[in-house]
Amino acid sequence: MVLEKTRKLEWRAWFASPDAAGAKAELEAARLLQTPGVTPDITVELLRISRPTKSHLKPDPQLHSSLESLDIQDLQRHIAGQIPLLAGALGEWDDKRTRGWRKGRTKAQNFVISFDRFLKAFSGILEIARLADEQYGGAATKIFSLLWATVKIKADNDEAIVSLMEGVNDRLPDVDIYNQVYVDSVLGTMIATTFRDVLHFSQQATLYFQGRGISRAMKSIGNPVRFPDMQEQLVKGFTNIRVRCDALLAQRISELSKQNTELLLQMKTMTETQHAERVRKLQKALGRHHSESKAHRDLDLSEYRHFLLSLLAHAPTELARLSASELERLPEYQRWTAARSSLLFLHGRNDASWQMPQSWLSLAAVDLVDRLRASDAKPLVVFQRCGPEDAVEDVVKEMISQLLDLEPSVVREADDMRDLEARIAGGDQEGEVVPLYRREESGEERNLLDEYAAALTRIVERCPRAVHLVVNRPELCGGEKMWGFVKALLRLVEETEVKVMLVVRTELWNIESRLCDLDQGVLDPDSAKLVVLRQNQYELELDERYWQEGGRGSGSDEGR
Repeated sequence: MVLEKTRKLEWRAWFASPDAAGAKAELEAARLLQTPGVTPDITVELLRISRPTKSHLKPDPQLHSSLESLDIQDLQRHIAGQIPLLAGALGEWDDKRTRGWRKGRTKAQNFVISFDRFLKAFSGILEIARLADEQYGGAATKIFSLLWATVKIKADNDEAIVSLMEGVNDRLPDVDIYNQVYVDSVLGTMIATTFRDVLHFSQQATLYFQGRGISRAMKSIGNPVRFPDMQEQLVKGFTNIRVRCDALLAQRISELSKQNTELLLQMKTMTETQHAERVRKLQKALGRHHSESKAHRDLDLSEYRHFLLSLLAHAPTELARLSASELERLPEYQRWTAARSSLLFLHGRNDASWQMPQSWLSLAAVDLVDRLRASDAKPLVVFQRCGPEDAVEDVVKEMISQLLDLEPSVVREADDMRDLEARIAGGDQEGEVVPLYRREESGEERNLLDEYAAALTRIVERCPRAVHLVVNRPELCGGEKMWGFVKALLRLVEETEVKVMLVVRTELWNIESRLCDLDQGVLDPDSAKLVVLRQNQYELELDERYWQEGGRGSGSDEGR
């Protein structure tokens, strides 16, 4: 792997800055290192490196210049080409080793493989040095070629040089790390210093191995710790580079994480803005010009609850009240909650002594909505109060509107959203909203209840959380369309996953006489698509007799 173009430009710019003066001085010192002389047999190996395609090697008066013109990859290819020679029983390695064929071959293998890995590990540092000046790369290629040729031809024992190279391989970071870290003055100086130290070591090792056996022994006596000391210095430099790269990489990751967080926040803000704009257009088409906040909905629900409590408190006799806890204990309610999708039709009569237009069951529905909204599951809960001034189409529109307020993300781009927009808004090509109530080109009036119910189905399908729709007293606005409204909600239950509750006064609209019009699949108790629960109000003093008689108003509609 090589440095990316952007990173190369950054390093070149840094080397051209005053901050790089110290690093460039180290690189220049490495370039000016004296090149060791070569013997004829070493020269032959160097010619093989500089002229890999020539079968007849002629003397080259410009050999050093030829080596400097090579890339490090040229030397790597030459070394890699030596590896197959080690697999055969014959080869020049066998002729050069004097301590047994098997032992010599093992050392040769270690040296070739270690040298090849050394060049790969060092290539990152070398590439950065070349960005300061190409001549630094040439100087490195030349001195590494000399070291390779010398050790190959001269060395009887190369454990020391192999040990150093293995140390380089283990401690220098991978080349791709330099693509991931920032250009840094401290790292740049470390790289330049290590570049100089490695070339200096290669020069000294070449001089050492070029000596004859007695000469090497004398050098070792004169300076017995030369190689260990140099190796320790190099290892320290390699370790410092790795540690610095790790620190810069951690900094890079931290900054990228921060940038990613900021980008995600920007995208989230843009998405929410887009959603809000689309919701605004749909709300306008629905006849609403502002959205209601959660606080406003909670306050409205709380005020309605206090209103119902005050009415019951002023009843002429002490009447029963159905709490949410009592409702939850009833088997019909439990069937409703256990079903995947279901409509609970909660209906009953008020006690004859309580002459109020409200239903005594509404209080239980309000308390249930409170519980659902406060639950850990955080479902989307719509509570819709109906009045005589409303039409059933308006009720469905209001449920759509509340869901849009609760979950604006349902208007994200999708193919089925186009159908939703057509059903609700019906804009022209320029996006202008047209009235909802209109006649088709054929002259027939649109079935708005079906249109809105289909739109509600699309929205519920796209909600990421469970949906509960609680409609209080739809019989007040349903009139002759009440049965169509109930069947539209049953279709919603069949086509989506949703929990619907209708609270109805039996005196005004009784579902029991209409159940025969429904499909048996809807009435199947196991499916629980429709659960009918009747609860009539009673005086508390009649509590025991009421429950003994069943208490649910089964049979005639007469009485309480």
